[in-house]
Amino acid sequence: MRRKDHIALIYFSRTPHAESEHKQWFKEDRSGRANKALATSLVTQSARTVRQSGFPIFHYHEGNQTGSTFGEKITNAFAEVFEQGYRAVIAVGNDSPGLERTDWDRIAQWLDHGENVLGPSTHGGTYLVGLTAATFKKLPFQRLPWQTQGLFEALFQFCCDGNVRTHTLDQLHDVNSFSDLITLVKSKALSRAFKRVLLYILGRVKVWCSIPETLAYPLFNKFTRPLRAPPTFTALPS
Repeated sequence: MRRKDHIALIYFSRTPHAESEHKQWFKEDRSGRANKALATSLVTQSARTVRQSGFPIFHYHEGNQTGSTFGEKITNAFAEVFEQGYRAVIAVGNDSPGLERTDWDRIAQWLDHGENVLGPSTHGGTYLVGLTAATFKKLPFQRLPWQTQGLFEALFQFCCDGNVRTHTLDQLHDVNSFSDLITLVKSKALSRAFKRVLLYILGRVKVWCSIPETLAYPLFNKFTRPLRAPPTFTALPS
């Protein structure tokens, strides 16, 4: 049996259509083309990243999640996977592109030793939660302040209960708004290939959204030099 077979990975991701309707990065995008292009790229990138992790993957999306709140949905997902006999479970989403640089082998080693792993995001949340079966307690986990700026601190305390060592990964940018997107593009957290995808989308937004030059986003001029062709890394909506 391979070393990673007893560790599972939960991939929490909406479909690109649902993600584009939920996030609305580009407020002026009445046609939905720009938002869907970005959502498609984020989902495609994160799906490729988790496939490269080497772990068995369980994909949870709007069609198979159970529960009325996000806390209930992610808790039920962890519980369902642990019930299949895995000794540790990792959960990630699709809104932190910097995840592509994750060292999955190092995370596996920590979980193998009975230690937990958390990846903090820039807004106080988490982009990665790695728990051992011994740490996971369903009701306290569900009651954590999910989708708030206090989540990481609460999760850290939850993981450390019982003096269990908890490792913290590098902080990553999540992409919940237009300003998050600009910050991410200006950072050094992305591969050249995926940064090129984002630059192409930014370069097309003024056209797709029919934004007059005088009303365009202040930072657009830094990112709108046209590329020779759309990147082939991911399929963009027509």
